[in-house]
Amino acid sequence: MGNAQSLEGGPPARAFHESAVVEDKMFVWGGGTSLDGPYRSRLDLFSVNILTEEWSSHKAHVRSPETPPPCWDAAATCTGNTIYTHGGIISWSPYRLSDELYKLMVEEMRWRRVTTRGTKPAGRRGAAMCSVDGKVLLMGGSTGIGQHSNELFEFDPQTSCWFPVTHTGNQQLVCGSNSNNSLLYPVPVYPPINSSFPSTLHIAAPSLLPGFVSLVITLLHLISSTINL
Repeated sequence: MGNAQSLEGGPPARAFHESAVVEDKMFVWGGGTSLDGPYRSRLDLFSVNILTEEWSSHKAHVRSPETPPPCWDAAATCTGNTIYTHGGIISWSPYRLSDELYKLMVEEMRWRRVTTRGTKPAGRRGAAMCSVDGKVLLMGGSTGIGQHSNELFEFDPQTSCWFPVTHTGNQQLVCGSNSNNSLLYPVPVYPPINSSFPSTLHIAAPSLLPGFVSLVITLLHLISSTINL
């Protein structure tokens, strides 16, 4: 991966940052640190090799219209070798939330702002985001101060189209895996046509998601297998 530099000891401690796993590396960016002062966020990008625990810093974060702004509490996931991130707090005074979608092409270490079609999700922070079968799912989050959402959206990278997914108040959640099944993520599930779900993976979920997904796993049986939606 180009423009990577070894980083002894890892990045500064931070909170409300974004992260995503691609193959054997976890990428971390955004959020804030105790060195930044109140309500200031970061633009830097790091990765850690999960196998060797070695950190690297990257130069992919150069301020441009194609690069996500410094922000807090955005959502992120990956599909293949591409990381997607949506939303986040981009200003505290005045309080502003991003409604933009960006992608990091890991092989090139280059950010791109995604021009999308369809019904775009409103700006939000703290949403749950996951990829399933090449599609990106976005659920919940906070759309304003004291305003929480249980909306569910799907994004298709092939068509660059967002669309809302209608679901009932008694929605279910299921755990989804990344591309090599080495990690599990909580992922909201909706019932697509001609699809069924393994009953052993159903777990309880709240009707509203105030900034994070709080899950109680009642039964989980997923060993070296993918979820077939």
